[in-house]
Amino acid sequence: METISQNVWRTHLPEDVSWQGRLTVSSPDKYLIVSCDTHINEPLDVFRARIDPAYLDRLPRMEVDSDGTQWLVSEATAKPQLVRIPPQRDDLLMTPEEYESFEVMAPYTERMEQEDLLRHAAGRDLDQRRDHAASQGVDHEIVFANKGLLAFATPDTAFSVAMCRAWNRWALDLFAHTRQFLPMAMIAPGDLDAAIAEVQWAAASGFKGLL
Repeated sequence: METISQNVWRTHLPEDVSWQGRLTVSSPDKYLIVSCDTHINEPLDVFRARIDPAYLDRLPRMEVDSDGTQWLVSEATAKPQLVRIPPQRDDLLMTPEEYESFEVMAPYTERMEQEDLLRHAAGRDLDQRRDHAASQGVDHEIVFANKGLLAFATPDTAFSVAMCRAWNRWALDLFAHTRQFLPMAMIAPGDLDAAIAEVQWAAASGFKGLL
C-alpha cells in the first residue's frame, strides 16, 4: 500500500532513545504501560443474543446497496448514515471546501496504512488483543465500546437501557477471565432508576469503570 507522504514520519522510530528497551515485554525493567482509551471490535450482532426480543427489529444495522455502498440504519437519524463508498460512487462524496484536502473527504479505506490496518483488525478476540498489546508493550487496557456506542443511537430511553444492558453482559462474558483488559460498563442515563441499578450490577459483577 502506498504511504501517504505526510504520514511517513509514523513509519520511523527515533534513534538512541534511552527508554526504548523498557517498552519491550521481556525487558527486566520494563515500564508498566496502561492504555487508557482502547475500543473493542465487537461482532455486528453484539446486542442481538442478549436483548429483549421485542427490540430485535429496531436494532441498529448495516444495509448494503447492490453497488456496495454501505449505510448505517439506526433510530438516531431520520436518514441512513453513509459508512462506506465504493470507488464508482464518488458522487456521494461531499464537495470539499477550499481549505479541505481530498484526504479528508476520501473513503477512509483509501487513507489507511499498514499499521492502521493492523490496529483496525485487532481486538476481535482476546488472543488477537493480547498479541497486539504485547507488540506495543502495553500491559493493561481500559476498553470502551465501539459498535456498542450505538446503544445511544435512539431517543427511546427504554431501548437505550436495553441495549446497554445487552452490551454489558456480552462484555462480561468476553472479559470475565482476564484482568489485563478492563471493559467500561455502558450506562444509559435517561432513566435514573435503571441507571443506578445497572451501575450497582456492574460494580457487583467486577466492572472497574463506566461509560
